[in-house]
Amino acid sequence: MESCKKLELEQDINRIYRGLHALAHPTRLKIICAIHQQEQTVNGIAKFVGSSPSNISQQLAKLYDLKLLRRRRNKNRTYYSLKDDQIIKIIDAIDQNTAAT
Repeated sequence: MESCKKLELEQDINRIYRGLHALAHPTRLKIICAIHQQEQTVNGIAKFVGSSPSNISQQLAKLYDLKLLRRRRNKNRTYYSLKDDQIIKIIDAIDQNTAAT
């Protein structure tokens, strides 16, 4: 557990807590799944998730603030994608460790 040895500063603990807390929201998990394979617009994500574009925008802002997403503007549209696949590895690890056996 090499990374736990590095978590000595309170700010590190708080930063990681905020990241894990962001993942604990079902809509945010669905958003991550929606943009895992391909970048999407707010409307595309809203259709995939089954939520309103305004709710999706709020959730995207939280994920973006945590530096989990990147966004690309093209004319009047903004496309969202995952910054990298590390977040998917975390979700997969949680899934594998909590799956019913």
